[in-house]
Amino acid sequence: MEALSERFEKRVDEIFAQYPDFHRGIYRHVFRSLEAMGRCSSSGSVRCVSVTDLVKDGVVSLAVKDWGILAFSVFRFWGIETGADLRKVLERLVQFKVFKRDADERLEALNTIDLKEIFLDRLKNR
Repeated sequence: MEALSERFEKRVDEIFAQYPDFHRGIYRHVFRSLEAMGRCSSSGSVRCVSVTDLVKDGVVSLAVKDWGILAFSVFRFWGIETGADLRKVLERLVQFKVFKRDADERLEALNTIDLKEIFLDRLKNR
């Protein structure tokens, strides 16, 4: 049986082959964020989490924990500067069947978030 990480890395390779605009690290980071939130089991199943919670309580929180004040710089290095960039990452993870999305889930909401402001707020409140 193929390990989850091997399956995930193959999917990331497929995504990157078609969409090389973002660094591979962002896809791994989003997955790690779900694990850190307790939303991803060792079997690879993902329990529901809202996009807002994933971004604020997962993606941003883990980045601040890992890199502190350099977190947003790491994201910029990966090509992620806006909520719309994160939206593309999540859409690709859904497109390549890494994640499922509820029919009601609106990824468009990510287009309006100020990612830098969320990072600054998280840094102030840690």
